[in-house]
Amino acid sequence: MDEEMYREMKKDLRTYIMKEAELFDSLPLGMAILKGDTDLQIEFINDEFFHSLDYSMEEILEGDRNFYCFCCEEDKSLLEEMRAQSLQNRKLINKELRFLSKNGESRWLLLGIRFHEYRDGIPYFLVTSQDIDDCKKMGDEIRLQTERYKLLEEAVNEFPLEYDVQKGMIKISNSMRERYGFSKEEASVEEIIQIIHEDDREKIQKIVKEVVSQETGGVVEYRIAAGKEEAQPYIWHKTRYKSVVGSSGRIIQVVGRIYDVDKEKRIHNQLEEKARKDPMTGLLNKQVFQEDIESFFKEEPDRMHALMVIDIDDFKTVNDTFGHIFGDVVIKDVAGRISEKFRGLDIIGRVGGDEFAVLMKRITEEHARMKAQSLCEAMRKKYVENNMEHTITCSVGISFFGKDGKDYETLFKKADFAMYQAKVNGKDGYQIIDEEANTRNQEYKIVSERK
Repeated sequence: MDEEMYREMKKDLRTYIMKEAELFDSLPLGMAILKGDTDLQIEFINDEFFHSLDYSMEEILEGDRNFYCFCCEEDKSLLEEMRAQSLQNRKLINKELRFLSKNGESRWLLLGIRFHEYRDGIPYFLVTSQDIDDCKKMGDEIRLQTERYKLLEEAVNEFPLEYDVQKGMIKISNSMRERYGFSKEEASVEEIIQIIHEDDREKIQKIVKEVVSQETGGVVEYRIAAGKEEAQPYIWHKTRYKSVVGSSGRIIQVVGRIYDVDKEKRIHNQLEEKARKDPMTGLLNKQVFQEDIESFFKEEPDRMHALMVIDIDDFKTVNDTFGHIFGDVVIKDVAGRISEKFRGLDIIGRVGGDEFAVLMKRITEEHARMKAQSLCEAMRKKYVENNMEHTITCSVGISFFGKDGKDYETLFKKADFAMYQAKVNGKDGYQIIDEEANTRNQEYKIVSERK
C-alpha cells in the first residue's frame, strides 16, 4: 500500500469500515485492520485477504479473530517483529511470512503492516496481504534447478555457452565462476581471450569473427588458464558452437556446450608422444624422424641444415661378446650421450638397430664439422663386463640441405654413404659426403657391417 492510500485511510476507523467496506472488497489485494498491543485482533478484513487460504471474510469475522492463530508457528516471531517495528517507527514494514490454510497447508504471503493510530490507548494497524506462494515455489524450483545444473556441470565437466552478440557478452555459469575465478555473471569476449593460452588466441578470435557474421557452427579445442586450485597452469577445453539467426536475418546469439577435455587431451598427447618415440631410447622413431624433418624443410627451405647419420662401430662384436641385454644397455647409453651433445631445437632419432640420425638446424658447414668431431670424442667409451672390455666408438656421415639435396631421402642416402666412407677410412671419425665417390656409386649402394 502506498503513502497516498495510507493518508486517505487516516479517518475514523469505524466510520471508514462502515462507509468504505465495498471499496475494501473491490481492491485487488488483501486488506485488514488489526488492533492490539500484546496480540493482534482482526477488526476488519476483506474477502481477498485470506482468499488463497480458503477462508471467507464471514468465517474470519465470526470465528477466532486472533491474527496470530493463522500464522505458521515458525513465522510468529517475525510477525511480532513487524508489529513492534511498525509501532516504533511508524513506517510500513514488509515481510514474507507463511500462513496456514483451512486444510492445514502453509502458503507464502507478502504481508505489509503499518501503525495507524491509538484509540482508547489501543494501537490500530493497517495491513495488506498478497499471495506469493506460486512465485516463492517457482523461485525455489529455479534455485533447485540451478543447483542440479551446477552438480551436473561438475559431474560431467560441461558448461553452457551463451554469447549475446548484440551485447557482446558471454554468460558465465556458476560452476565456471567458481572454477576460474570470475566475479561476474557475464564477461566480454576480450576478457575471455585474456585467459586463453596465447598459442590458441588467434584461432579463437578468428572463430568469433566468423560466427557473428554468418550462420555457422563447429568444434574447437583450446586451453584456458586454470584457477588457483588446479594442478596445471592451463586446462584443455573443447567447445561445440552454433550461431543463431534472428528475425532480422542477423546473428543474434551463439550457443553451444563447453567441455573440459583436459584429462582426455593429456592422455591422448601422452599416447601420441609415446607412439612417436623409440621405446628403448626415448628418441624419435624412424618414421616420425623423417616426417618431422620433411615438415621442417617446408618451413625453412632457404637455410642450411646438416643431416648426420651416426653408427656404432663393431656393434655386432658387443652383442656377440657381452650378449644382447648388455648390448641394449650400450644402445641406451649412446642415445643419452647423443642427446646431450645437441641443442633442444635439433631433431634426433633412432633409425636402425645401432644407427642414429640428427638434423642440426640452421648451421654452417664449419660448425657441423666441429660438432661431428666433438660427438666422436664423446662416444668413445670403454665398457667392462665379466672381466672383458670393449671400447665403443662411432662413425658419422654428414650431408647438407640445399648443397647436397632438397629432400630427406636424398640427404639421408648421402649422409649414410658418407658414414660408410668414415668406416672405410678407419672408423671412429666423421666424413662429409664425397660427391666423386657418389658419382662412382650412382645408386648409393651401401656396403657396411649392418646387422
